[in-house]
Amino acid sequence: MKMVEDCQPAGALCDELPRLMNLVGKVPVKVTVHLTASQRQRRKKEVTWKNGGVLSKGIEFKGNSLVIKSPGQYFVYSQVVFYSSECQGRTVYLSHELARLSASYRTKTPLVKAMKTVCHNLTHGVPTAHGPATAGGPWYETIYQGAIFELAEGDQIFSRVSTDAARYVNTEGGMTYFGLFAL
Repeated sequence: MKMVEDCQPAGALCDELPRLMNLVGKVPVKVTVHLTASQRQRRKKEVTWKNGGVLSKGIEFKGNSLVIKSPGQYFVYSQVVFYSSECQGRTVYLSHELARLSASYRTKTPLVKAMKTVCHNLTHGVPTAHGPATAGGPWYETIYQGAIFELAEGDQIFSRVSTDAARYVNTEGGMTYFGLFAL
């Protein structure tokens, strides 16, 4: 290696040259994962996620959650599409949250949470509120959430819907998804 031999007298840059040359051409591995809702919902009380491909280094898919293996800042996102063919004459409450379970506190803690209502109550056949799905026909509602969080090694990240709303989740064609990527 002629360049190292030409470093006379040996200085800090010359000492670092072999390490720097070793890094040339190496691209850091980006941590990223994108899951979709399983179309085979065994239990209608929760959404189960499926991994459509290979997980990148630094993430593990375990227990319907994403486990952080490389600490740092992550953008965590999730979209849930709710659907029903009719309102059945009662208000439906939809709830979706991103939550974290950390080794430092052993309870699932919400990171972000959103709520919507559809199929507003009817009084003598007339809707009492205006908005989506106030009558008896089919309806769709989408909740998208995403934010940046500092996550530690071992943190588990969940995307959950309320038990009552799980039966309305549309699992077709990648409409409902959950993922994250390192910043």
